[in-house]
Amino acid sequence: MLVLSTITTALAGIASAEPGGYSVVPGEIAGKSPDSLGTWAVHYQRLAGGYSDVAAACNDHIDAQADRLVQTATWDASTKRPWTFHAAGTLGFQPVTASEVWVSEYNVDEPNMPLRSVSTVVCDTRSGVLISVDNLFRDQQAGLNKLSELTEASIASVAAPEDLRAWKRNGLLAPVKVNYKNWVPTAGGIELYFPEFQFGRGLKALTLPWLPLADLIAPEFIPITR
Repeated sequence: MLVLSTITTALAGIASAEPGGYSVVPGEIAGKSPDSLGTWAVHYQRLAGGYSDVAAACNDHIDAQADRLVQTATWDASTKRPWTFHAAGTLGFQPVTASEVWVSEYNVDEPNMPLRSVSTVVCDTRSGVLISVDNLFRDQQAGLNKLSELTEASIASVAAPEDLRAWKRNGLLAPVKVNYKNWVPTAGGIELYFPEFQFGRGLKALTLPWLPLADLIAPEFIPITR
């Protein structure tokens, strides 16, 4: 049965073996906000070896996401109190992909803190192309419709009926990109990641099998389903 799981369970599903001669090297950026109230640090993993041009292209996508995380934390930190932001990115491999999963935490002396978030980057290790819900499917809307349908069916088996109704009413299961933008391919299926408050407090993850999605995947990305 498919169920919502904690983010740590989901991370265990990503293969760690590095195919194609690629290896993993550390990356790090750190600093302070312009007003000096905030400090931030991002520790993550990058590709080395393999095809150098592909590794460089994948690293460009990974580095760009690290920068976006910092920019978002800095721009969103409107508080006049000291704050911290830390993020960690873990790189995993499947036969034709390298996927980085980022878990971030923003903290300040205010209610409902710390606030955790999750994001992903999926890169094709044959070409360096970024794979997202924009190009994963033959027809993007058809793919989002199926993800929405499968997610609702899976969550309905474990969620309280009143919670499910509220999530649907608030558009949190709707077939739109923002709801399904964070994902990685795994041997068991497409692993979806959900931020704080989308389905209650805490980061959540859900694995959907490839079979119901296989006919919707763009031809060039079919190998990720095997």
